Order: sequence, then C-alpha cells, then structure tokens
Amino acid sequence: MTVYAVLVHDSDAENPFFAWDTLGKLMMCNPRYISGNVTPSDLGDFCNSRFDEDVVLYDLYTDDPFMVAEYARKCGALTSDVDGGFVIVGHDQIMKEYGYDNAKSRKLAQSVIDAEAREYTSWADGEVYGIVLCDDGDEDDPSDFDIDLGEYPDDSDVVVEAIFGYYGYDNAYQEAKDMIRQHRAYKRKSVADRQENAKENAKANLVMNSKRGSKVGTKHKSCSAKAKKSAKCGKTSGSKKSGFVQKAKGRR
Repeated sequence: MTVYAVLVHDSDAENPFFAWDTLGKLMMCNPRYISGNVTPSDLGDFCNSRFDEDVVLYDLYTDDPFMVAEYARKCGALTSDVDGGFVIVGHDQIMKEYGYDNAKSRKLAQSVIDAEAREYTSWADGEVYGIVLCDDGDEDDPSDFDIDLGEYPDDSDVVVEAIFGYYGYDNAYQEAKDMIRQHRAYKRKSVADRQENAKENAKANLVMNSKRGSKVGTKHKSCSAKAKKSAKCGKTSGSKKSGFVQKAKGRR
C-alpha cells in the first residue's frame, strides 16, 4: 500500500484574530493594512497609567510599527512583532487568563502571543494548508513519508480524508506525517485483526466439527450395541419358541 499526503493551499482560511478568541490583539500601524482589531485609541486598554494616547497619535503612529510597540512595552504591555504591526497583551488580559500578573504569567503570555503572531504571519503570507491523506493500495516503505504541495487529487477513490486549516508549512508537514503514521498503524491493526479473526473462526470450526464427529460416533456405537442386543434377543426367543413347539408336539 502507498500512503501519501498532498498539501493544498487553503483559500478559505480566515485571519486568526477575527476567527478565534485570541489572547493577544492585533495592532496594525501601516495604513495599507486593514487586518488589525485594535486601533491607536485602544492601546490604553493594554498599558499602564504612563500611556499617553497623544504620543501615539501624533508622535509615533507612522509606517514604522516598532516605535509604537516599543512605547507600549515601556507602558507595561507585551508585544510580538508582525509585518506592519504587532500583537499586544496587557495587565488586564493576563489577569483574566492566568489569575495573576507576575514574571511567570508574563512569560506564558509572551509565548502565546508569539505563537499567535506566527499564525497571523502564515495567514498573511498565504501559507495555510489543507492536508489530503491518500492511499492507493500499493505496497510502500513504512519509513518513507511522501508529502508534496499540489492540487486536490482527481481520483477521489484514493482520498482517505481531507482536513483544512493548518497555519504554516512546517506545522502542516508535521501533521501530515502524523496522519500518515496513524493511517499505516490503523491498516496494520486491521490486517492483524482480520488474521486473528480468521484464526479464531478456524479454531471454532475445528471444535464444532470435532463435536459433530463425536456425536456421530456415539450414535453409531449406540446403534451397534442395539443391533447386537437385538440379535441376542432374537436367538433366545427362537430357542424358547422351538422348545415350546417341541413340547406341544410331545403332548399330542
């Protein structure tokens, strides 16, 4: 059997910051980008009392998002850069998610918004994929993983399953490997189960045939015993009858 996967571009993928309930929010500083869900006026919701909206609006809100992100960090927020903007999270969001705001929770929050920034970048770069798992029934090398970019297979009979919405090529590739590995294991188990069932059925048939043979043998044995008994009884009856007839003749 040949098990392989095709990575197909997911043209229906959504901006993760609008599709999901993310910890961070997306701030876009370049007017050419309209994919953010935070405006400069909203930044105060993520920063401490040192934040001054006028500084952002009149001094920092330019095509360079890094200056705005740096100012937000100075005002207590956490950020993660993306092309044209940044992902931001602040004290209130950290408290809501983890129940406390300290070095540990901030480290966790930073790792989350970094992952959200990578997912957004994958979406913005068109690197969202669907995985089409295929099996054409031929033999293959279990150690080989055939995974390629391509189109949805024309032959739908070879398609085992298709799952879309994997952000990032590396993520999709690793998931495809896992799907191939799991499908191969499933097929091996199915073959082993069928072989085991065949053995059990053969064993059951052998026992059943053995019991049938035993019953037939017992029946033949019983019939043989009855035949012998009948023969013996017939001989005795004949002797008695013969004696009775002789006596009857004697009386005459």
